[in-house]
Amino acid sequence: MITFEVAVAQNQFLPSGETEIDAIVTVRARTDGAAAIPGQRAIVLIIDVSSSMGAVPDRQIAAKAAARAAVEALPAGTLFAVIAGNHQAEAVFPPTGLARADPETREAARSAIRRLRSQGGTAMDTWLTRAREVFDQHPEATIRQAVLLTDGYNESPREELEATVSHSEGHFRCDCRGIGVDWKAEDLLLISDRLQGTSLDTPTGGDLQRDFRDLVTAAADRAASAVRLQVWVPLGAHIRYVKQVAPTIQALTGVPDPDDPQTFDFPIGDWGNEQRDYQIGIGGLQDPGDDDGGGDASLAGCVTIVHVGPRSGGTSATATNTATDTSGEIFALWTEDAASYSVVNREVARYAGLVGYGEAVRRGVAAYSEHDLALAAEHLGRAVQLAYEAGEQKRIEQLERGLLTVIDAAAGRVRIREDVSAHNLNINELRSRWTVPIG
Repeated sequence: MITFEVAVAQNQFLPSGETEIDAIVTVRARTDGAAAIPGQRAIVLIIDVSSSMGAVPDRQIAAKAAARAAVEALPAGTLFAVIAGNHQAEAVFPPTGLARADPETREAARSAIRRLRSQGGTAMDTWLTRAREVFDQHPEATIRQAVLLTDGYNESPREELEATVSHSEGHFRCDCRGIGVDWKAEDLLLISDRLQGTSLDTPTGGDLQRDFRDLVTAAADRAASAVRLQVWVPLGAHIRYVKQVAPTIQALTGVPDPDDPQTFDFPIGDWGNEQRDYQIGIGGLQDPGDDDGGGDASLAGCVTIVHVGPRSGGTSATATNTATDTSGEIFALWTEDAASYSVVNREVARYAGLVGYGEAVRRGVAAYSEHDLALAAEHLGRAVQLAYEAGEQKRIEQLERGLLTVIDAAAGRVRIREDVSAHNLNINELRSRWTVPIG
């Protein structure tokens, strides 16, 4: 059984007439050691075998070793498959569908991985399509995880990849890893953002194997699928945004409740023992003034964790709260006291800064890619300033590695280097999405 707890951080005091409020919602899940039964877990490894992987022998060796390490880490009974991807997608093991992890199937998969050879191009849409087809052959598997490792950029038309990702939403989670120097952040983020995973650059060697083992272990520990963050706002109000802000920044898209126009469901994927934080903005609030007697806080929003039944191939559509403390309330209290409404909640401020940092890095990288160094310096200088104000020295150091020189961090004054590699830009764009320590 999995249980959820919801906690809200905010300053409920608003100046008279203010219509907007922001809050940070922390969701913690505990399984008490009870994960999904093995037959309900499915893990698909997608390994890039395009020609570029073979051009750098160490890269191909590292990819194979990581895939074998992931197979070795599979708990007994877990359903799994290995797919080789180039301009098409080929089943490496098993020939069709999913295999059940045991000593025999693990050894067969490891042997098949050793025999992989590199050739062809890179069409990630075909890889994701094959993964979904494999998952959908096993509707009993409700915890679904894909791990995609690539060293290149998607060569198929962008609209085909976007359509495939859209078609795969809600069917499985996908974590993406870029190896080498030729992958593009925009490809990996398109996939991981929409499929509720993460994207990261990854080294070769033992660190890559460790990362793959960790991803498989996390998937095996999950006990709830198709979890939703349900947000209610009062009549006349609206949701300005909902974002996941930890461990990574991801914008979420809500679906209106057909029975209640004030309630929206935001899919937040599969859960195990973990914590995620969400930033929620509500607008259109009505200051009651003196009409209601005053002095009492108004309910500005309510956040509830809802766990639904099987997602694909299943028939249950019943929503079930899985624990008692699964709701958190957002309050608003209007006041003329500036000392009350001018206080900024620490968590709200921290995540506002981190989200702003990530957006500034993204804009700076985009400007540099367009050869506008002045605009890049403006945005990346703002990123440095936000990191400085938040005491995030490691984020400044990350930007200084091959991208810029800091002149005055407090003022956001930087000098952009003229020889920044595309790889360095991609690394910074990926890492700016993470709000927890990496590695």
